[in-house]
Amino acid sequence: MKTRTALISVTILLCVINCQKDTTAPDSSNVSWIQQDILWPSLADSPWPTPYGNAQCTGRTNVIGPSQGEIAWIYTDENMGKAYTSPVIGEDGTIYISDDRLLYAVHPNGSLKWKIDKGPTSESAVLIGSGDVIYYIIGSINRLPNFLTYIFALDSTGNLVWEFHSEDMFLCYGAGIGLDGTLYFTDLGGYLNAVDNNGVLKWKTQGTGGLKSCWAISLPISPDGSTLYAHGIDSTLNAVNALTGDLIWQIPTGYGYFAKIAPLVDNAGNVYFFGREGDRDFVCSVQKDGKIRWKYAHEEIFQLDFRCGMHMDYDGNIYFSNRRDIYSLTNDGKFRWKVQLPIFGSYSPIIGDRDNNIYIACAAESIVSYDQNGNQRFDVHIGGFGDLINGALSDGRLYVGSSSKLICIN
Repeated sequence: MKTRTALISVTILLCVINCQKDTTAPDSSNVSWIQQDILWPSLADSPWPTPYGNAQCTGRTNVIGPSQGEIAWIYTDENMGKAYTSPVIGEDGTIYISDDRLLYAVHPNGSLKWKIDKGPTSESAVLIGSGDVIYYIIGSINRLPNFLTYIFALDSTGNLVWEFHSEDMFLCYGAGIGLDGTLYFTDLGGYLNAVDNNGVLKWKTQGTGGLKSCWAISLPISPDGSTLYAHGIDSTLNAVNALTGDLIWQIPTGYGYFAKIAPLVDNAGNVYFFGREGDRDFVCSVQKDGKIRWKYAHEEIFQLDFRCGMHMDYDGNIYFSNRRDIYSLTNDGKFRWKVQLPIFGSYSPIIGDRDNNIYIACAAESIVSYDQNGNQRFDVHIGGFGDLINGALSDGRLYVGSSSKLICIN
């Protein structure tokens, strides 16, 4: 009887100790990282108004993407060249994409709505603002002898609203739009430029060593609209005051001029980006004040795909690729899973829908979808499609641009 009483006492004591431990030091796996859509009134009310879906560059939308894995239609014409922009979607469902000369507006059924010719371009970006204002930002060579940056603000019929052009030899690299409608872009001279929604230059800055982003990506902005994030030519990530252009903080990344992956920002303002130390790559997250949260540098992720940007789903999970596998981490940097992609090579940035399904174009041969646990949903073979870039998700559809084509997947 005494023995039984003693055992009961020990059991009760252990339970108390364990309960106290769970209360004071909860398992981080129980922390909720649920993400919400951030209201951004300067952007069009559409599922995909920017190259990465939103101003934080998460590659995420609140609609359900394709489920059948079938080609619905392909748009092309005799004048269409290599696509320089990711497709973006207007409020009425129109898809916009540009090549090395023309801006195309394509109906959701795959027929041409209109196209305009602004002359030969070297780099370009398209953003859709509130009210279906189309911002077509290009590095143009049609005003010889200089390479100039132009911003054309167009209405949904393709008519010009206003035009901005630089006074220097600029090419456009990457673009973003602030809460107040300010347009931001970097250029060949290493300047980050801010132009208001009337086409007037507000400020420009080079940071400490020049700022640059690739033409195919966007400039992410903090959830409160106060901070821009741009790669530095001096191998840094820079936080810039969106109102003044002043540098807030700067951290080394190991990536310089050839940084082609947009950082992304979560609901809490944490920033996620790729870095390199020697010949090894890593994934890193910092707080909004620039302090490091975590760094994932497992040897398996050697040589991350610099064209395949990160994606964050609605549960806060992160996805990226090393040209062979897709990896998924939790929001606090813990490994979840990896799956081997069907084709080795370069990939488009990973994007995802409301149900946390992800989509990626593999080596210009196929478009593959997985659920958030890494189970393959479909693999659409589209061999010979050319250099694939970012996709755009709409209700039940995925649009992908390439060399001389715009493809729609159901």
